[in-house]
Formats: sequence, C-alpha cells, structure tokens
Amino acid sequence: MKQRWTTTEMGNQKNKTFVITGATSGLGLADTKALYEKDATIIMAGRSAKKGQQVLNDIEKSVVTHTGKLLFIPVDLASLESIHHFVEVLSKTVSSIDVLINNAGVMEIPTRQLTIDGFEKQFGTDFLGPFALTGLMLPLLRKSKNPRIVTISSIAQKGGRINFQNLQSEKRYTPVSAYSQAKLADVIFAKELQRLSDENGWGLHSFAAHPGGARTNLSRGAGEHNFNRFFLDITHRFLMPAEKGALSTLFAATSDQAEDGNFYGPTGFLEMWGWPGIAKAPRAEDPTVARRLWSVSEQLTDVHYGKMFGGTKL
Repeated sequence: MKQRWTTTEMGNQKNKTFVITGATSGLGLADTKALYEKDATIIMAGRSAKKGQQVLNDIEKSVVTHTGKLLFIPVDLASLESIHHFVEVLSKTVSSIDVLINNAGVMEIPTRQLTIDGFEKQFGTDFLGPFALTGLMLPLLRKSKNPRIVTISSIAQKGGRINFQNLQSEKRYTPVSAYSQAKLADVIFAKELQRLSDENGWGLHSFAAHPGGARTNLSRGAGEHNFNRFFLDITHRFLMPAEKGALSTLFAATSDQAEDGNFYGPTGFLEMWGWPGIAKAPRAEDPTVARRLWSVSEQLTDVHYGKMFGGTKL
C-alpha cells in the first residue's frame, strides 16, 4: 500500500450503504463526514436520538457538495434488546448493507459496572455488543456484493489478555485491564470472522482497525481517578486529530488495497501516529483462544452465526 493513504484516494461511495455505530462523535463522526462527502448512504447509530438528529442536521448543513444520504437509528450496544430492535428497524429500512463499522465503545470505566444484560460494561459494550450486532446483521450484509465489517480496536490491545477465568472481571477489576481485554477481543473477533467466512464460504471481508493516539472525547474522558487520566490530560494536545485517526478505519472500509483479516493502524512511532498500515497484534493469533472466545460469546449473547447460514457448523 502507499505510504500516505488519505481520503482523497478513497473514491466515490455513491452506491454503498454504511452502518456506523458511535457515529455522533469522535472517530465515528469523522468516518461519517468523510464518507458523506464521498456520496455514501450512511445509517448513523448511537444511543441518543436527540443528539443523533442534531449531529445529522449539522453535517447536512456543513457539507453542501454531495449526493449522500444520512439516517439516524438509535441503538445501545450495552443492551442486547436494543441491538435486536435496531436490526429489526434496519431490515425494514434498507435492503442490504455494504459496510458495517463497529466503532462505538466505552473506555476505562473507573469502577466495575454492568450492562443491562449483566456483562461487565467494557467487555459487554466494546466486544459482545459488536459481536451480537454483526451476527444479527449478516443477512443484510450478505445481500451486498462485497460486504465488509470493520471492528475498531485500540492500541491498548497490546497489553490485553483474554482471561477466561475472569472474563467479566468478577474476581478482580482494573479499568485498563478490562478495556485492553475487550479491545484485544475485538481483533480476535475480526480475524476469526474472516477465518470462518473463508472456511464456510460466507463471502465476508472482515478487518480490525485502530486509530492510534487520536484526539477524541473517549480518550479525553478515560481513566478518571487514576494516573492514566493525568497522563492523558498532559498528552491530549499532542494526539492526532480524529480525522487522521479515522484513516485506518476508512482504509479498511473502502480501499481495494485492504487485505481480508488484517488489522490496520498508524505506522509511526509505537503505532501512535502516522499513516495507515499493518498493525501488530501477536496475542490475537492463537486459534485455540479465538475459537473458545467465539464459543463463549455465542453462549453469552445467544447470537449463533451458524444459524444465520442455514445451520452451518462452526
């Protein structure tokens, strides 16, 4: 791939429909604006319908030379019921989805909290939510000629470990460890989804991506009451703007150079800055861990990918 891939090389997206979670701020908003400027149809997904409609209106006013379309549908990835409802509404709204960008998430919650379904909140929102959403959206995705799924991880995945004895942080909770585990799980999911697609002929193109050190509300609010908050307060001004951090996602979502199953991120110092390229995730390569995590995730969410394909055995 070229050393400096930017949105000028993205090409027109007029005939494509995207779903972007967490589309009303940070990286998701940067993705939405960039794709809207390229004439894409975008389903913006987020928790607040009021905020979503306001952001949608602001984008439409600020981008004047386009033929793109925007629609907001609310979803809370911390709720399986909300995810099911979102997919039901989506199925009545569009006939197919070309690209799903699993972007929404929470970061380093100071104390252990639970989702409405009883999952540790970071693991539930950042990983199990996207896992369930992707599985339920497979019928819509497979109606596309070239369906892509991009799952957003973080540079924090490098410090993550999948601890099956403490997957929900019941025994011990630290904000950084829980977040890092969830983001490592995202990379494992993206790679395992590609492996299963190849093995079973599903025709999917799955990628993971991370923004490096990008300046977003998520990074700004992370790590309250710990040293990481102090560190982020100091370094926040030196981070990349969200628009540049979003390039790895946009590359994976649109570029013909993106290779199935790869993980993309900035290629500069410690993957914190720079232009999109291959990111490293050595702890995401163990097939035994991947298959066990996949099985546990299906049990926890009751979303079974094989059932979406007429009972395919995984």
